[in-house]
Amino acid sequence: MSKKYQHVNNQELSKILELIKARILGGYPKLLRDIVSGIHQYYDSIPKVDATGKHKEPRLIIGLSGGIDSSVVTALAVQAVGSKNVVPITLPHYYDHDSIWRANLLRTKLGLSKWNKQLTLNIGNVVQTECDLMNELKWPAVRIDSEHFSDKIRIGNFASRARVSVLYDLQKILNGRVLGTGNRTEFVQGYAAKYGTPISCDFGVLDDLYKTDIYELGKLLQIPEEIMHANPSTGYYTGQTHENELGATLEEQDAAAYLLFEKNFTPKEASARYGFSISFLEKMNERYVMSAHKRILQQPHVEISRLDKKNISITKVDYTNIHWAPIIHCIIKYNDKILLIQRAETLDYPFYWSGVSGFLDDQKSLQSKAKEELREEVGVTFKQIKSMHMGEIFHKKTSAFKKTWIVHPILVELYSNKIQLNPQECHNFRWVQLININKFRLLPGCKETIKRILEYV
Repeated sequence: MSKKYQHVNNQELSKILELIKARILGGYPKLLRDIVSGIHQYYDSIPKVDATGKHKEPRLIIGLSGGIDSSVVTALAVQAVGSKNVVPITLPHYYDHDSIWRANLLRTKLGLSKWNKQLTLNIGNVVQTECDLMNELKWPAVRIDSEHFSDKIRIGNFASRARVSVLYDLQKILNGRVLGTGNRTEFVQGYAAKYGTPISCDFGVLDDLYKTDIYELGKLLQIPEEIMHANPSTGYYTGQTHENELGATLEEQDAAAYLLFEKNFTPKEASARYGFSISFLEKMNERYVMSAHKRILQQPHVEISRLDKKNISITKVDYTNIHWAPIIHCIIKYNDKILLIQRAETLDYPFYWSGVSGFLDDQKSLQSKAKEELREEVGVTFKQIKSMHMGEIFHKKTSAFKKTWIVHPILVELYSNKIQLNPQECHNFRWVQLININKFRLLPGCKETIKRILEYV
């Protein structure tokens, strides 16, 4: 039975999916070889000694759910380093016969059938203990009712983090490294539990790939049809699927992610050109904004160097008409003083004082974005930076702009106080002691930012 698409017509969707496939220069067979090579190179970089200094071959550890993403990563890892060096472990938190059966099916295909029983561990007791602990608090606000939908998500998030704890327990004892199984379409939507699977890992494999790409790799890897045709699910609760939860087919999610975050269309432009539902595109944009705090956790990953970079714009989100906007706010410290920058006349809040700030409007890591802003605004080089510490994220509403800023505070300590102002961004500067900051007219949220990193100041 063919799928029904509610956000774009079949013909236009097919065009976009073909564009996604066409960006892989050399085709999917070459992409497969490149990824296998990338995994192999990463494996070779792992020290072959344990904590005591004794020789120990490393293992690549994968949370194998029985879904397409983790199955493809497992098969790629086996091609790269051999089945004896791969540990694909299945960690359900409730009995899910179909998922466990599919995981066993893949392990059998890859020559790991003798480990099917040992590599399936039900963490249901761990999750139930968490629920019992919360309910023992006799605090109504934190009670868990497994029948309520919001609590099903909460339980699923905890289970996701519990899986990561198990994977890293194995990582230590096996001299292993955890491979990530998250893909680009989920990544830009923040569709994962923070500090949980599939985004918490040592090395990502599918970070640059859409679901469309992964299914093409699945065909080449001869992933069993039962896995290829299964509805993707987080496994948070019985009957959950990605498509139902996110309100769009996988193909529509791929297409929207490609247009918005790789080709850099605005929702209006993508809607006008391809007939996409603008409300769905705006929802995708909003998910991207709200999940910025998750993407800063991204680890090194296989980079698909064969993309057609000539036709790819640098992805930036325009927050002009978006209520929620993530920013970084860097407080620079040298010895016992912090740096206050007076904003240029042409900027919003002209002549107010603050640290170095900027939108989190692309897919760079938090540290990379901070270094970029420091270089552009005050000429601070990488060699000047002694340390960087992140404070607690907070929200700051501003009625003047009808926005809520999602502020990521960062303390940047320098080896020297040498700076060079960018006159387009900054009018003046002062090195001041903390007790004197109230003498300045501070940007809204600046004082709160300083409070959030006060433990380091």
